[in-house]
Amino acid sequence: MLYMKINISCMMLALCILWTSTGTGAPLVFGSEQLTGRHAERSAIIDGTNGKSLESKAITSGKPAYGDIALAKAKALAPGLYEARFKIEAEPFLTYYSSPFSFHSWLFCQVAVSGQPGFVDRPLWWQDFANRKTPLTVTVPFEVRGKPCDVDLSVSWRDAAKVKGSATAKVYEISVERLDTGCFVRKVTPEKMVYRPGEDASAICELVNVSDNPWKGTLISELVGEMDHLQEIGRSEVTVPAGETIAINRKFKVGEQPFGCEVRATLLKDGKLVH
Repeated sequence: MLYMKINISCMMLALCILWTSTGTGAPLVFGSEQLTGRHAERSAIIDGTNGKSLESKAITSGKPAYGDIALAKAKALAPGLYEARFKIEAEPFLTYYSSPFSFHSWLFCQVAVSGQPGFVDRPLWWQDFANRKTPLTVTVPFEVRGKPCDVDLSVSWRDAAKVKGSATAKVYEISVERLDTGCFVRKVTPEKMVYRPGEDASAICELVNVSDNPWKGTLISELVGEMDHLQEIGRSEVTVPAGETIAINRKFKVGEQPFGCEVRATLLKDGKLVH
């Protein structure tokens, strides 16, 4: 399912994506001994309280810390929607720059699909690791489009501030799981970015079928308001041809909610959640 958030109080609209896995098979897992490091000043496989990990220590000596801590490559992933998971522990640089109004990230989990422009990443802050005694699992959703592609998965130092001291990161495993069962909601796009309370609105739901067969099911659109109040704004039977993408236009009123609302798009097949 996918959510589009509308902030009525300040008349701004933002998009928020949340993927729900329906399970399409066992995930592809890269253990610590299958990971490789690059440009790290020191790295080694260690066996600690939480199991084996690839440990990397960046020593900056007052210079920016850049470089991949751990790398994995998933070969020839078929077109579809996926989620990468990074199981890691980390500590911030002792003299890491921050202020009450600015928190810089020094670690990134990144996914790059070969043949597709750009990459998807998730920055990490010291708050992500505060008071943790167990590894953190970071998730990064991504899509493979068009044809089977190799996918590079990495955890990297990427500190833009010049800091002194050192920091350590441990990567226990990197895994990839396919989330879709052939058809999914790629995105929800609003007609415009600013709405007034009670105004007529519309949003485009983009549906993708990456399977070899036509997909038939139900598209449900809902407004999610305060206290998770749900209001259904559209329900229709849809058919997505094999290997095609279609767009469904949903019209609705944004309501009078002072703190905004969300538009939720959900796909069902035979009454069961697909995405």
